[in-house]
Amino acid sequence: MIKAVIIDDEQHSIETLCWKIENYCPEVSVQATFENPAEGVAYLKKNSCDLLFLDIEMPRLNGFDVLEEIGAPLPFDVIFITAYDNFGIQAVKFSALDYLLKPVQNKELKEAVEKHLQKNRRTVSSEQADLSQHHRPNAQANPSIARFQKKAIEYVDPAEIRSDFRLITPKCILSTVVNG
Repeated sequence: MIKAVIIDDEQHSIETLCWKIENYCPEVSVQATFENPAEGVAYLKKNSCDLLFLDIEMPRLNGFDVLEEIGAPLPFDVIFITAYDNFGIQAVKFSALDYLLKPVQNKELKEAVEKHLQKNRRTVSSEQADLSQHHRPNAQANPSIARFQKKAIEYVDPAEIRSDFRLITPKCILSTVVNG
């Protein structure tokens, strides 16, 4: 589930976007919404999210000020949602994932969320490739390392087993030694 936050100074825009996300992007869960950009900044500094839907023209802090307050590198993707088409270049400089004009079209919203999903798939695949390159045991260099398919094992005497197991995921490396 994609955790999202919305910051927009117009309550009706927040409500409309929430409705569209709920009905057209079921993989997205809106965790919090803010009409006050400063409150949104405070929330994002203390809480994590995957995706920020951010208006640009707002009182006190505009969308770019919000991102500057949070600081780089941003730990989430940003989709700008605005009524103005003249901020596109600035949005690119802030590494925006997408830039949608109000009223947001359903198809464009779905495509923007899909960009986030594709980006994260590439990131996870890249991390997995890095881990497999750096942490993959070399069975030819170390003959005590073997890989088995579950269906190929018919009988194992537990008293004769001494194995090192490693579980490698993108976020965790777990090692243990099991003696039979």
